[in-house]
Amino acid sequence: MRRLGIGEWFGRLFHTIPIEERKVLARIAKQSIKKANQPCPFRSQEGITIICNKKGGVCSFRYYDKDDANVVQPASGPDGGLITFCPARFSQDQLVHRWVGEKLINTTTPTIVTELNFLIQKGKDEIGDDETDDHKAVGRIDAVLVNQDVSPMSWCAIEMQSVYFSGPSMTTEFDSLMSMRKNDGVIISVENPSAVLPVN
Repeated sequence: MRRLGIGEWFGRLFHTIPIEERKVLARIAKQSIKKANQPCPFRSQEGITIICNKKGGVCSFRYYDKDDANVVQPASGPDGGLITFCPARFSQDQLVHRWVGEKLINTTTPTIVTELNFLIQKGKDEIGDDETDDHKAVGRIDAVLVNQDVSPMSWCAIEMQSVYFSGPSMTTEFDSLMSMRKNDGVIISVENPSAVLPVN
């Protein structure tokens, strides 16, 4: 039997998280982003901790297989990889920025400007004096990459999109995790005995 489940949760591989810790994380996941206060390892850097900004903290999903002995493991082969759900997941080690920089502006170490406002209105006839640039901007560009080592400078813009794991129904998964118990090498939901999840 193959089913989708959480791949990474608050930056950690789900199948390596002990059962009791999963229950704690499930309670945290149901809180607001501010109250959860969990670090995002994919956006944080040495000496700078950036808090996860996605309610629930799910970074990615993956397929799991259950064998005849009722043991659940991450799927192997082509379907065994992680499926990114959170846009912040693309920030790991700046892999995306380095790859795009190399392909488009000939540098693997671009200068990166994030959340750049664009199409900002100007003129007092169009805007109020108390409006900020954020309110005047039509939108934000996820990132602008710049190669400053050439003249004139080369640059390109990046917009990163992914499918969010969000909405009211996502709490069902966390409720199920909070009621898990261990039985013969698998975790079985008390509320839904057919739901099985991997043990570390």
